[in-house]
Amino acid sequence: MKEFTRTIDENFPVTWHEFTSKSGRKYSIGDIQDEYKEIITNHMVYGLGRDEPLCKYSNATTFPSFLLSSMEAWRSVINQNFSLICLTTNEFGEIQIAGANCLHIASENEKAAFEDEKKTSTSKILETYLHMGKMADPFKKLGIQECLSGMGLYVLPEFRGEGIGVELLKAREPLARSIGLKATCTVFTSKFSQLAASRAGFEDLYSIRYEDLAKNENLVFPGIEEHTETIKFMYKLYKLYIPSDIKQILTTRNIYFKMNGFKRTLDSNFPIKWHEFTSKSGKNYVIQDIPDEYKEIVANYMVYGFTKEEPLFKFSYASTFPNFLNEAAKFWKKAVYENLSLVCLTTNENGEIQIAGANCMYIAREDEEKSYKNDNEETSSTLKVLKTHVYMGKKADAFARLNIKEYMKGMGLYVLPEFRGEGIGIELLKAREPLCKHLDLKASCTVFTSNFSQNSAEKAGFKDLYVISYEDLAQVNEELVFPGIETHTKSIKFMYKLYN
Repeated sequence: MKEFTRTIDENFPVTWHEFTSKSGRKYSIGDIQDEYKEIITNHMVYGLGRDEPLCKYSNATTFPSFLLSSMEAWRSVINQNFSLICLTTNEFGEIQIAGANCLHIASENEKAAFEDEKKTSTSKILETYLHMGKMADPFKKLGIQECLSGMGLYVLPEFRGEGIGVELLKAREPLARSIGLKATCTVFTSKFSQLAASRAGFEDLYSIRYEDLAKNENLVFPGIEEHTETIKFMYKLYKLYIPSDIKQILTTRNIYFKMNGFKRTLDSNFPIKWHEFTSKSGKNYVIQDIPDEYKEIVANYMVYGFTKEEPLFKFSYASTFPNFLNEAAKFWKKAVYENLSLVCLTTNENGEIQIAGANCMYIAREDEEKSYKNDNEETSSTLKVLKTHVYMGKKADAFARLNIKEYMKGMGLYVLPEFRGEGIGIELLKAREPLCKHLDLKASCTVFTSNFSQNSAEKAGFKDLYVISYEDLAQVNEELVFPGIETHTKSIKFMYKLYN
């Protein structure tokens, strides 16, 4: 696409809109600061990519090729400085990200926003957007040469129901008017986003039922009609007004966690395949070392997938805190680059590689420093997660009780939703054994916080070393309270497995 980039000045970031939700919570919508750009990029790739219907019904986030190309595209869009972020604060005054809307300036002669030279299982997503744009023909029908185009709107699950989507769409208006744009246009693929757009004053320019869209055999999304019946190209016109004190120039431009740091030395055999299996459904999988080209993808799965579902993080609302996300990203990237973590791969009917799951690990040693450190202990709402892991390690006392000086420690196991029910969690845990034996490690240990992961661990041969109910944990230390966690899982377990 033509990369219009907004030139910024001392007023950046600008707050474009403020509102109070029905719950009484206050929010602000403004430009995305540099320190949040990578976080928003990942929310788009791993959050929107999982929820948005075209991506969801293409299983897009299981394909590393799609993830890598979309990561590059979202970064490019966000770095043009037209995108918006919705922020709020919690009771401690800590900033939380509630949502974002990625935008760029579409012009009459631009190329497609997401180039895809090779035909893949996700090519139909791009083709659908191109089809909608061609049929809507906004530049001709609206009499414009360029518009503010929406590339993706994402509201974090913790803040849904607050009307944030509607407010983000409304916030486009002051931004668009400040840079002399008369319209905004977006392809809305979900009934939820379509409803939000209608409430924000958008109108239909072109719509088609997914059932009719599928008459083009290249634009078929199996099952999508159960979610949403119609896809819509919608628009909103603005009365042009440029405040005299705003100077806007459009130019074209090329755009603390801690561990001991044991790193596996690689040789010509890397990446090694440690385990292969066939699921009950008959699908073949391989579990192996994580190749370099997949490491950032796996790290991001942990930050933007695992932390949204793992009980301690989920019931701390961890993924809403930008400071946590930045630190967690550093931690898991460091972990995967120590070359001790595993990825589970498969292929689809077209032979394209798909990531089914991953298990991040590192080697814990008796004399190591604490695995987690936070320099802002007095204010961090997520510090209790780290303290819980430290507490469990201390009570389990694995080194003394198992008579070992080091062990393989699990730092997060994540199976993509598309592949759950295939027994992948169990097989990833089993695959630790050949890796540990290769490294002369006698044991593997992990704090399992969910009844699902605990069940998988038992099936993979792990045993309890220390167990405490979340109710009792809260009584032992008032800092280790996770409101509502007992409705998900009753106990937290430190589990181990010994290898001959």
